[in-house]
Amino acid sequence: MSLFAVAIVFLYIFTIRLSISSVPIVIIPLLVWFTLNPRLLASICSGWKAYLSLLLFLLTWIVSTIVNQELDSSGVSFFISRLLYLVLAFPLIDLMFRFGNIRDENGLFSVVNKVFVIQIFVIALFFFYPSSLEFISQYLYTDPLSQSVQEATIGFRLIGIGVANFGGGILFGLYLLSLTAYITADVKRINLMFVSWWLLVALSGFLIARSSIVAVALSFLYFSVKGSEIFSKFILRLFVIILTAALVIAFAVDIHELINSDIIKWGFEFLFAYFEEGEATTASTDHLLTMYILPNDYLTYFWGDGRFFDPIGAEYYMNTDVGYIRLIFYVGIFGMIAFIQYIWSITVGMRHKASFLYAASFYFFVFLLILNFKGFVDATQYLGMFFAYSYMNRSGDILCRK
Repeated sequence: MSLFAVAIVFLYIFTIRLSISSVPIVIIPLLVWFTLNPRLLASICSGWKAYLSLLLFLLTWIVSTIVNQELDSSGVSFFISRLLYLVLAFPLIDLMFRFGNIRDENGLFSVVNKVFVIQIFVIALFFFYPSSLEFISQYLYTDPLSQSVQEATIGFRLIGIGVANFGGGILFGLYLLSLTAYITADVKRINLMFVSWWLLVALSGFLIARSSIVAVALSFLYFSVKGSEIFSKFILRLFVIILTAALVIAFAVDIHELINSDIIKWGFEFLFAYFEEGEATTASTDHLLTMYILPNDYLTYFWGDGRFFDPIGAEYYMNTDVGYIRLIFYVGIFGMIAFIQYIWSITVGMRHKASFLYAASFYFFVFLLILNFKGFVDATQYLGMFFAYSYMNRSGDILCRK
């Protein structure tokens, strides 16, 4: 497996940010690739359901823009960026199978594993040496809002390259679900090494964004559905690892200092609140409840108000960060349905019978469905490559490169 493939996947998932301005840069390489590989266009076209969902979302945006006479280009940006992510994944998969020494889906996921190993190493570096984060963030995050977010979260939650807050937790949650499916696909993988890695990923995701606890719960459900033998074997090894880690920490670390550290107080805020106040709440949860604001005008439910962001300030429209509510205010219920259909199309589009992700794709969908009750997320940058691989594999374009 070459560094070439690892670099491609790392850039695709964590650092590439596609937008309208990316079109001139991306379109020429894509046209060249299509010209050299015309038969591969069939693979791209076979994912038409996802593109159709994006198109339906764009149509609801057009209707909302015309009716409300408001121009918030977020709808166009979403359409173009997601379309570019999906289409770009096909030539990248082709390049990796040509030059990256990858032969199948397991090989592709092995690359993803290495990418997350690198990311966790970077996260550890940033956490223990904050000055390194401050140095790198000035090049990665050039806009003032992103820089202020990085500065505000240093020390009490984990941050990586392209991984921070809610969005970072989503990426780690999806990877955790993928890892769960990969482990259960071969009972030999339910060993101390893989289970230790699973626990590290789960803990890292939780300390990036507590919302990723949903992925942990779904992973446990996935293990249990696979059968009592697999579930008990996993739980036993997980218990041994946690017990061993607890003993090591007890002897090697000042427990009082650890419990009172900023990151532990933030990560387990709900436990501190329960023991101190009798209620397992967090400031984030309390604030989220104030964001459940429904439209007063019933026409808003049909075509929205045409605003994703506040026209005056830089805040979210109606000061709500809840994904579904933002969509209703922006493009109405029909636009929200088109968005859900898009998530369904890319997660189901990953399914093929020989894939270890066949059943996990449903868990991806449920995970994203639940998390949009908190924020707006689709995670195309993680799912895109598996989406492209699946359609290329079905059409035989992968086989001819093995």
